[in-house]
Amino acid sequence: SLSATMREHFALPGVSLLRGDLDPGSAGTVTVDGDEITNLSRRKLAAWRARHVGFVFQFYNLVASLTALENVQLVTDVSQNPMDAAEALELVGLRHRLGNFPAQLSGGEQQRVAIARAIAADPEIIFFDEPTTGLDPIMAGVINELIREIVVEMGATAITITHDMSSVRAIADTVAALIDGIYIRAALAPEAVVVVSAAAQALVECCAELLDQFSATFPPGTFAEIHQKLILHRDRSAATEAEIAERLE
Repeated sequence: SLSATMREHFALPGVSLLRGDLDPGSAGTVTVDGDEITNLSRRKLAAWRARHVGFVFQFYNLVASLTALENVQLVTDVSQNPMDAAEALELVGLRHRLGNFPAQLSGGEQQRVAIARAIAADPEIIFFDEPTTGLDPIMAGVINELIREIVVEMGATAITITHDMSSVRAIADTVAALIDGIYIRAALAPEAVVVVSAAAQALVECCAELLDQFSATFPPGTFAEIHQKLILHRDRSAATEAEIAERLE
């Protein structure tokens, strides 16, 4: 079970795909603010997303033939209570770029347009899919700071998928890892260091010592729980799913 609370910025490092209810799931349920949206029809789900959700895609997904302003207006023109498109661009520092086409913008500026488009409908939830991919470290830092400021100012719940652990530390309140079905979650202290490895054995052998070094950055008791789950993951080959579930309860 994975959950995010209101006004929380939740990060999932190392996950390759952000679904965001663009496609139906194969199992389980999705509940938002008490409403289950799992079985909505495609039309109703699209209408729900338009009212409640903003997306920032990995590769910007800007329309090349439209200006920055017109790209944002794609959202404001179909939203119920949108902010002014120019205002959204001003919030991300692009007031002077309203009439520019994507090809005339840098990668960082294109990502800012994508963020402006995502927030223009004043969504309650914002999904960020690898928001700093392809950006140099300096611009990635600028975008991370902007994301943090925008999410706090709007009071939105944000969910970010990223492989960039520096971004996780910069923007997230909470971080989680999904490793072969084992769910590890921790609230982040300002200088928290989180290490995620795709290989279970390497994760346990290499990361436990690092986590121990930085355990003071986690809330009391968090490290012990993480360490226990890492050990369980190491022993998974020798235990059944039922045994692991019983031990995690």
